[in-house]
Amino acid sequence: MSKTQTKEQPGWGTCTQCGGLFFKPHAKTRACKAGGVHQFVDERKLLYVDAVDANGNDIWVDNPQVGANQEASWAWCEKCRGLFFVSNNGGLCQNGKHDKTGSSTYLLTKVNGTPNPGSGSYYQCSRCFGLYADLASGTKCNGGKAHEHRNANQYYTLDPDDDIVD
Repeated sequence: MSKTQTKEQPGWGTCTQCGGLFFKPHAKTRACKAGGVHQFVDERKLLYVDAVDANGNDIWVDNPQVGANQEASWAWCEKCRGLFFVSNNGGLCQNGKHDKTGSSTYLLTKVNGTPNPGSGSYYQCSRCFGLYADLASGTKCNGGKAHEHRNANQYYTLDPDDDIVD
């Protein structure tokens, strides 16, 4: 079986207020957990599985074959427009349970260890299951609390070429 066909999707950004990773074209007018609307200063690309239905709409692919250290359990939330880890309980966003309707399957590189400072590394929140950057100014999860690392010795990079430390 060959490796799953992937493409890059530009337009993702880290909110400088809450730390979450969002698809900017759909999230820039959405309410931020830290107050106001999301504010972005970066532009990132994400790898996704190139799969569409008969109408040309992006679709979710269960268990695609991926490269070493890649994890294909990430989706774009229809409600909050953020990236979240797909699990049995789905995690919670500001607008209820995350919803992967219309989402492609996104690929992140999972790394064990400690990231280089300023390397653009992200963590999975154990509360909302969202992906977030650990900002010096702090982060905001649901209910005004800070995001919480699911595993302090594990982080994610968005691009396979990102600077990582093993």
